Amino acid sequence: MTDELVSVVGILPALGSGLTDLARSGQHERLLDYDLRAYAQGFDRVRYFSYCHESLDNFTTDAARNNPVRTAALIASNTAAVRRAAARQLRSRSV
Repeated sequence: MTDELVSVVGILPALGSGLTDLARSGQHERLLDYDLRAYAQGFDRVRYFSYCHESLDNFTTDAARNNPVRTAALIASNTAAVRRAAARQLRSRSV
């Protein structure tokens, strides 16, 4: 076992979304070209969590950016239920 410290950053998308949703509006390029590239330079590992079943390889072939970056699926078996629960929580805060 090694005592080496590793810096890790995790990025969470909007509730119920992921890179696929960003790609629909063209926003994925900004995330990939600027944000993830900067995080990959500043951290040893970058984790992009997604509510979608997707891989970063579907959106880019940039090996320098992909090396420390990994996608991970968020556990949400029913995204609609998650959204409804979040909406209820937000409504209860505003009352």
